[in-house]
Parts: sequence; C-alpha cells; structure tokens
Amino acid sequence: LRVLGEPPESVQARAPFSLVVAAVDSIGNPNYGWTGNIAAALEPNAAGAALTGIFVKTACALPNCSSGTNFDQISIDRVAENVRVRLQALGLEAVLTREVDAVPGPASELRFTTQPSAVAAGAAITPAVVVAVTDNRGNIVTASSGSVTISLGTNPGAATLGGSLTVNLVNGVATFPGLTVSAPGTGYRLSATSTVSGATSQYLSSPFNVTSP
Repeated sequence: LRVLGEPPESVQARAPFSLVVAAVDSIGNPNYGWTGNIAAALEPNAAGAALTGIFVKTACALPNCSSGTNFDQISIDRVAENVRVRLQALGLEAVLTREVDAVPGPASELRFTTQPSAVAAGAAITPAVVVAVTDNRGNIVTASSGSVTISLGTNPGAATLGGSLTVNLVNGVATFPGLTVSAPGTGYRLSATSTVSGATSQYLSSPFNVTSP
C-alpha cells in the first residue's frame, strides 16, 4: 500500500478528515486493478485515541476510479498529538501516514461536565459542579481563558444560590465547590455563562431536586 493523499497535519478532534491510499506493484506504481479491503486504524498513542467512522473500505478500482481509495468519513475521537493512521490489507505491506495532531476547534459553547446532583437545602452540592468551554464537537478548549458564572436558571423554590458563583477557567474548565441552594424544590436547573468569546450564551444544567434538610 502507498498513501497517495496524506491527511492534514492538524484536524479537529471528532471532525471528519480524509486520506487517499492505493495498492502498489513491486516497484511502487499504483495498482488500480486490485479490489481487496483496506482497513485504517490509529497507531497506539499516549492519548488512547482511536478512529471512528467508516474505516474499512473496498479498494476503488478501474473502471470506476483511477486515483486510489478515499477514506473521507474517518475522525479521531479525542484530542491527541502526533498520531499516525496505519493502513493495511491482507497480503500487502502496511503503510503509515504522516503524524497528525487532533486539536479542539474554536470555543463555541459551555457544557456541564459534572452535573448538579440531588441535595438537601443548605448543603453543598457534591460532587462539585464542573463547567467546560468546548468547541462544536464537545472537545474542551483548554486554551480558553476568562471566567464562568453560575446562577439558578430554573428556581421552583424561590431559593438563593450560595457559594463561589464566578470562577476563573483553568485549562478550559471551571469548578464550583460548595454550591448550596437555600430552599427545597423539584426541578432546579443551574445556568452558566462565560466571558469567553464565542461561548457567551446561557447554558442550562440537567434538572435536580433539593429536599428539606
């Protein structure tokens, strides 16, 4: 096998990218008459990343095409550095692509990566609520700086939210230890906003209940 079209050096994690591969003869010329299956997989890597999508394809052969087999529906499932795609087929020598970095895209939203859980009125919500700045595919944008502010987005008990309500981001993540809700109620939701460009809209947590102490 030979890589005819390398993947980009940098791709957005979880977003599709493409590469082109072909079977070759003994002197390295593409053999477009070969019709076996080609499988793509990431080499083992420190991030534990893997390929997702359609990563086994039947070679595109003459007369349908003469430019190789295009893997255009694969993606890397998490942020990772210096990973390579291995392409292999039965009876042929495997080949590796160049190194690829899978990186977050631009900040676009907030996500509650640790949701609030049921709690008694006045007691601290545990585990601590965590909010992350992410791109449009859920990758945490670790370069984000600024702050996140928490409030009660849904307040069935007319309660007051206590604790540190504005927290600075560290590696794209804001952690809120010690949040309290002053009154019992069913279906509270927290609201998060941030100062990060592109992720300034309000985002709501999952509902949670507060019981009498």
